[in-house]
Amino acid sequence: MACTEGSPSTVVEASANASGHVGTVVLAAFLASLVEFVEALTIVLAVGTVRGWRSALFGAAAGVGFLTLLVLAFGPALARVPITTLQLVIGILLLSSECAGSGRRSCGRRA
Repeated sequence: MACTEGSPSTVVEASANASGHVGTVVLAAFLASLVEFVEALTIVLAVGTVRGWRSALFGAAAGVGFLTLLVLAFGPALARVPITTLQLVIGILLLSSECAGSGRRSCGRRA
């Protein structure tokens, strides 16, 4: 008996393939977040060593609080934005920041 579209065995195979991809995406996101955490910790340690621990810890707490407010305010709104639009905007921002950081006037143009 051949599998037809939408049969239970096809759905099980599709969900098994999707779960494998979800694991790699979650791992990549976790590792990227870990890198950002180490960078933030390094900055807090440097500021704490140079300027004092009170200002460093206050700045870190203020940053966490502000990030929490941003996520609470804009998190639900992001769910309504189509993913392709979000990808386009983020791609443009990444390209523009790369061009601005390179200091080259001809960023993106070939000689």
